Amino acid sequence: MELIKLNHDNQYTSKDIAEWTEKEHKNVLRDIGDEISKLTTGGMAEFSELNFELVENTNTQTPISNAYYVLTKIGIQQIAMRYDAIVRAKVNQKLEELQQPKLPSHVEALRLYADELEKNQLLLTANENLKTELNESEKHWTIMKFNQTHRLNWNLQTCKNRGKSASAYCRVHGYEIKKCKTNDERFSEVNSYPIEVLERLFLGL
Repeated sequence: MELIKLNHDNQYTSKDIAEWTEKEHKNVLRDIGDEISKLTTGGMAEFSELNFELVENTNTQTPISNAYYVLTKIGIQQIAMRYDAIVRAKVNQKLEELQQPKLPSHVEALRLYADELEKNQLLLTANENLKTELNESEKHWTIMKFNQTHRLNWNLQTCKNRGKSASAYCRVHGYEIKKCKTNDERFSEVNSYPIEVLERLFLGL
C-alpha cells in the first residue's frame, strides 16, 4: 500500500496506522479519539492540535463518513504507546523505513545519468559559444576602444573620421565590419573593425 501523505512533511494517517498494527481502522480512530481526550483533559490541547488533525470525508451519496486522522511522527508514536511491545516495534520499524531516503531504480538512475550528460553537453556548448564570441570580440575593436587603448586622445569628430576611413578600407579589401552595441546614448550601435586594419591605418604597423 502506498503511504498516504498530506502536504506537510512527516504526516501520515490513521489508515496507515491501521495497516501497520493490523487493526481495524474504526478501532484506531477510537484509540486516537480517546488519546486526544486524555491530552486535552491533561492540559495538553496544543500538543493534540499540532499532532492530530481530523479530516472529514463524507460520501455525498450515502450518510457514511470516511473520516480519518492525519498524524505527525510524534502523534503516531504517542498512539503506539497504547499498544503492546510487539505492535510498538512494528510501528517504529515502519517509521524508520519511511524515513530512509528512497534510492532510484535502475531505470530512474539511467534517466538521471542521461539528463546529467545532456546538461553537461549544453554547458560545454554554451562555454564554446561564449569562448568564440570572446575571441571574436578580441579580434574586432571599435574606434573608441582603439583610441582609449592606445591613448591617442582623439576627439569625437576625429573618431568619426577614423571610422569612415576604416569602413572604406574594409570594403575595398574585403574585411568584415561588425556591429557592436553601446551604452552611449548618442549611438545605439557602432562599427567594430579588425584590429589589424586599425593598426595598419593608424599605427603604421
